[in-house]
This record gives sequence, C-alpha cells and structure tokens, in this order.
Amino acid sequence: MMNFLLDVGISPKVLSLLTSLGHRGVHCTDIDLASASDHQILDYAIQDNDAIVITSDLGFGTLAVFEERVVPGVIILRLNNPNAAQMIASLRQLLTGVNAEQIHQAITVVEPHRIRITKLPIG
Repeated sequence: MMNFLLDVGISPKVLSLLTSLGHRGVHCTDIDLASASDHQILDYAIQDNDAIVITSDLGFGTLAVFEERVVPGVIILRLNNPNAAQMIASLRQLLTGVNAEQIHQAITVVEPHRIRITKLPIG
C-alpha cells in the first residue's frame, strides 16, 4: 500500500481508483492545501504523510531534485488536456504495471505513450 497526495490540478475522482487498488490518497483541497505553494505541498508529503505527489505541474520534479530531504516520490501526468477519465486510465496503467519500489523515491513522468521513471536522488 502506498500513500498519495493529489495536487489541485488532479481530479478528486482519482481517489476512488487509488482506493480500489488498495492505496490511500488525499486531495489537497481536502486538507486546506488548495492555495498552498508547491513547497508547502511537498513539505506535507514528506513530513506528514510519506506520500507520493500526483500532479501535472512540472515544478514538482524540479523541487524533488533539489530537495535535501528524502522525497517519497512525484508522479507527473503530462497528458494533453486531461479529463478525469484520462487521468484514471493513465494512473491505472502505471500502478498496475509497476511495483511500489519502482515509483517510491522517484520522479515518474506519465505521457500518452510512455512512462519514464527516474530514481531520486539524481546525480
């Protein structure tokens, strides 16, 4: 089981997918992080939840690379005008196709036709 923190740009409907796959998740809007900075969201994921951040914001990848603490992981959805169904389908493919160790402490970029996983720390 993994913990996930969904950024504000990710559909809350993704939570039902995570639950159905045996994971736990929370959306930023449910924990008063709707207007939080990327730094605050990543800080919550690291300190309070050991949660992998699911986002469409490339800035989280940069933050994770330069973070001095251990980052649980970041999944960046790079989809073209994604709706909830596309997000769910892409995450289902990822989460059923890899094991937890592969995406834990990694930056995972999910694109329409490929998935790239880079373990942290880089370099």
